[in-house]
Amino acid sequence: MRLSLNPINNSWRKSEQTTRRSPFLAFAAVLPLLGGAVVVPLTAAERASERPLPLATRLLVAVDVETHALEATAHLTLATRGALRFEFELLEALEIGAVELGGRALEIVRVEEDSNEVGASRESDGESSEPKVVTYRVALGSDAEQIVTVRYRGALKHDWAASEKAGQIHNFDVQSHIGPEGVFLSGGVPWYPRQPIGNDVTRDNLPLIDFEVTVAPSSELLLVASGNRVGDLGPRRRGVAETWRTPFPIPSLTLVGGPHEAHHRQFEDVGIYAHLLPASRDHADMILEAMASYLELYEPLLGPFPFREMTLVENFFSSGFAFSAFTLIDSVVVNMGERALRPGYLDHEILHNWWGNGVLGAPNEGVWSETLASYGANLMRPVLEGREEDAVRQRRSIMEGLSRLPESGRKPLSSFGLNDGASNFIGYQKGSLVFWQLGREIGRDTLWYGLRTLATARQGRFTGWQEIESSLERTSGRSLDRFFDYWVHSAELPDLSPIRATWRRVKGTSAPEPGALTLELSEAVPLDIAAFEIELHFVEEEEGRAGGTNERELRTIALERGRRSVQLMVSSAPSRVLIDPRFATIRRISPKLWTPTISGLAPPLRLSIVRTVEEEPTLEEGYEVVAEALRERFEESGQVDELALRLGRTSELPSGHLLVLGDAIRHSPRVQQLLASVGLEVDSRQPLFTLEGTSHGDVGASILACVPRPQEPGAQLCAYWGNSPEALANAHLLTFYGADSLLLFENGAPMLRRRFEAVEQIEVEQIR
Repeated sequence: MRLSLNPINNSWRKSEQTTRRSPFLAFAAVLPLLGGAVVVPLTAAERASERPLPLATRLLVAVDVETHALEATAHLTLATRGALRFEFELLEALEIGAVELGGRALEIVRVEEDSNEVGASRESDGESSEPKVVTYRVALGSDAEQIVTVRYRGALKHDWAASEKAGQIHNFDVQSHIGPEGVFLSGGVPWYPRQPIGNDVTRDNLPLIDFEVTVAPSSELLLVASGNRVGDLGPRRRGVAETWRTPFPIPSLTLVGGPHEAHHRQFEDVGIYAHLLPASRDHADMILEAMASYLELYEPLLGPFPFREMTLVENFFSSGFAFSAFTLIDSVVVNMGERALRPGYLDHEILHNWWGNGVLGAPNEGVWSETLASYGANLMRPVLEGREEDAVRQRRSIMEGLSRLPESGRKPLSSFGLNDGASNFIGYQKGSLVFWQLGREIGRDTLWYGLRTLATARQGRFTGWQEIESSLERTSGRSLDRFFDYWVHSAELPDLSPIRATWRRVKGTSAPEPGALTLELSEAVPLDIAAFEIELHFVEEEEGRAGGTNERELRTIALERGRRSVQLMVSSAPSRVLIDPRFATIRRISPKLWTPTISGLAPPLRLSIVRTVEEEPTLEEGYEVVAEALRERFEESGQVDELALRLGRTSELPSGHLLVLGDAIRHSPRVQQLLASVGLEVDSRQPLFTLEGTSHGDVGASILACVPRPQEPGAQLCAYWGNSPEALANAHLLTFYGADSLLLFENGAPMLRRRFEAVEQIEVEQIR
């Protein structure tokens, strides 16, 4: 899930304006709106003059869900540094009532867009519906510190439902909306006055601001803002004014809420809240218990939770966003029940309070916060909870995904979050493995201690990869330059596959025969790897019996940089060696070992979508949903072919990936042969299938099976079959089951999940 924190990572969004005036008073007084600000161009010379920075922003806010109205007063504490003018920006939908300094009204200048310089009125290119953001300028005095008051109001409405997509995790189109279904005022857009933000933002020119926001009472909504809520922690209710303050300066402020019920639990000195719609209240205890368990798990590793409370807010559109002291998660995820508590969901968002909202990500220096949240939650939670098999499966899945990436997709981890940088897969999945690898190099306890030290020392400070490396170097007492250069700042992935394994007896010794095992690798080792695992298999003949026993021994060996072979002493001759059986070292996985899954249907190989011309129309609709999802995946490469099989005709199947849908399974003997290898048969006469000898003829039954194509390493076939149109109702979610080879569904719910995995191994030659 994505962290929504810095305004620089969001583009400007357009909301539908309404002209009705809010029927209520925001606070003590609402000033009449001005007829319009003076509009003048700002010259390059004026822009070059030094501008004051806001040090603190205090907001008084009221919302009206019926009119979508926001009424607010902002008190901006400025450090003028000798400047005589102040610029700020605001959404165009928000109209300024007055700007004051010490009770004196200031003249407002609306800056015209006369260049591409920072601060001008602007909107996105092309046909986007994003709104204009207007820059204003006011004249100041010469005091060292001044407080400017801005009073403003407007209607913020977004057609959020129109921008929702089936199966979508995040709806990034929504940035500012007030309505009966809820409020979302993102720090990514200027719904409050803020310094103009240009394209070339750095940690040096993006101000960190102390925020305080007081929200007027609302009988319809329960609201939450970034930071710590002022007052006693305890049960919450609607209809009371509340105030939030940030415990340290942050780049932006977000305000959210909805017609929720508040559920509360205390965990030591942290208040835990779940703000849920009435229809979701049955999940409250489960969510609160999970949140408490995550704090109990991670506080000993990362230090005290950075805020006084943690709130889960049920959202009205697709989201999984993390903000200071709260997370915004959509209703679909909330109502997944226990499935929403899998690693990488709520736990990931809570960890962002340490990484991203506690230690701040430096702008335009890569989004490392997603990497560390993924390491702690997605990757390490199964390890910390003792579910080693799940952890091994996940590490393998990530390594296979990295091995499948086309050349164009192989980019350094440090480029994640930058223009034309690394993909989410590298930022989240590879990034989490990089810290797993670092833990094996310097020790897992040392790494956790280093991360705890980092979380404490850098809280409230912009931080980039360099500070992370330096901090972990101090903790571990060793240079990590070579490690970070290879794993973080390069796109390389080592191939540690063996090409030969030999065992030679050591002369002059007695049985059992000790000897030297030599593994020759495909490539020279790119850097020292302290803990590389191999599993030795010994076959011993038992006296008087045929065959023998198979004993295993897991060894951890060191690989030296620049070497292409490794040698170790063993007590007797092994018959074969398994390479990294627990997938503990990041490496390239051979295509012949890739686990077949629907996520594996990806470039650079071509995809052929195979159907029949005789498919029943009501079934065809469900299959088309899957076909279209795969077409989108191959849209950039354009490597998609459509193949229609005809009843009674045998067609040659093309090379590359195959997606075989519905009746096409029954029309191709080769497809049936491949599926039979995993125990799946589709009846040739009626709508049912058999899996491992068990018939599945229920109306709601469907199955997805993916198998490798033996003659084409890396190519695979995925077949999808449903007994009825009802069985295909959740076809749009099929691509989210990307970790499984076989999935049996009943009425849309997965009832059986399997992975068809192979482990890299090599036979040992005995040289006597």
